[in-house]
Amino acid sequence: MIDAGFRVRTTQVFQTWREAYRSALTRAQQRRIVLATVDPSDVAHLLVAQIEGTLSLARNTQDPQTLTTGARALRSYLASLRAPGQSAPQKRALCVAGIRHSYMNSRHSYSVRRSASMRERV
Repeated sequence: MIDAGFRVRTTQVFQTWREAYRSALTRAQQRRIVLATVDPSDVAHLLVAQIEGTLSLARNTQDPQTLTTGARALRSYLASLRAPGQSAPQKRALCVAGIRHSYMNSRHSYSVRRSASMRERV
């Protein structure tokens, strides 16, 4: 069973991560970069789940190709959210809107905390 404190900390990290993605997607919708039919909360949840799943698979398989495949699938999915008629700079707007930054900051924070917690339990 997972330590209650660890579960609370990781839950907070995932909530922060989802909120950062939701906010970035909402801004991208306001700028008409992302389709208006996209639900930012649902997509934020899916992004966190997809990234965490890919990282978990990569740790399990110890195969870098797993990360490459996951990144390619994620790029393809994000491309499907774009509003029609985007120029090349607008195609990168999800990253500009904060998705890359949000991911890297929360991913690093979560990894450091999880690694420390796992070491404590061993």
